[in-house]
Amino acid sequence: MPPGEEGFDLSHAGGEHEVFEEFAYRLAGPKYLDHRDRHDRVELRNIQWAEQYTDLVDAYLVYGLHECDGLVSEDMAVEGESNEFAIEVVDIFGRAMRTFAPLPTDIYHNTALIRHGYIGASPIRPTVAISIRTLAVYRQTHRTCPQLSIQAEVRKLCHLHKVPYCRYLCEQFTIAYDVYLEICYRVGVRVRTAMKEDYPHAELLNLCPACTYKLQDEPPLECSLHCEMDGNNSLKRIDAVVRERRERIDTRGPRGPFWISRDDVDRFKDDVKRSPGNSKDAAEDDSADQDADDDWQDEPGSEDPVATCIERWRNAGPEQRKRMFALFEESGIFVMACRNGAVLLLCDMVRSGEL
Repeated sequence: MPPGEEGFDLSHAGGEHEVFEEFAYRLAGPKYLDHRDRHDRVELRNIQWAEQYTDLVDAYLVYGLHECDGLVSEDMAVEGESNEFAIEVVDIFGRAMRTFAPLPTDIYHNTALIRHGYIGASPIRPTVAISIRTLAVYRQTHRTCPQLSIQAEVRKLCHLHKVPYCRYLCEQFTIAYDVYLEICYRVGVRVRTAMKEDYPHAELLNLCPACTYKLQDEPPLECSLHCEMDGNNSLKRIDAVVRERRERIDTRGPRGPFWISRDDVDRFKDDVKRSPGNSKDAAEDDSADQDADDDWQDEPGSEDPVATCIERWRNAGPEQRKRMFALFEESGIFVMACRNGAVLLLCDMVRSGEL
């Protein structure tokens, strides 16, 4: 008899099977059903970081006073010997184990880490920390070369450190980099408040000196500000419903006065249909056939006759007659910049093309 099938020879007539099932249940013991999942772990991590940001910003300002070449001196690295903890630190050209001792007033380890020039990859008990100067170098490089991804940066560090690349390294770098950007943003808010520049639209009014600064007795110009607008269809995001997956909760949103929220954009979503050139009923658009195998769907345009090649070759049609099909939740971004290259406004293109 194969192992594990001894109980199947028992007869149901005498109740032996019920006794066997009860005996097996007692041997197995109670089972705990864990109903938790991982879809909210990003949001929980963000909440834990948010509780620390006030202390982290203060520690970052202290770090700025004592830093030398991006790091603080070794003399400041150990404040005491009571609550020391060892952690692996990652710098541009190397990685090593280092010991830190927090101050008696430090609640979290990250406060001590930031004071010494590092940001942990976890809000509570980090096991690895990345140097602030490494994050600062990537930030400035990404500014001049937006194509440089975090994965490329992590692979570069792996080559410099002579270690194999692993996917979790990108997640660690991303967490530390997000915290670094948030700290820089909050430092900027404090600076603008101290300079009395926290009034509405202060950043936009002082963004480009050549376009926005005015001299005393300067004659008014007929066109004081030149702007350009264009969309980019490269930054697409697939809808979670299409992927049949559950999205991870992340309530963080864009910061600064540049981003236009989706609610503000939706107020004008019907203006194109209401224009004189689009007199067809909107119900015709809703009843149009949606081809799931095509990247684009036609929207009703003007009633003027359209060339045959445009009707047959969809890529030759005007942009206002196209909209992104249902596969993508976001089809790109729309940007407005001044003539000097300073970005003034941005918004996501949600299930649409450039209108």
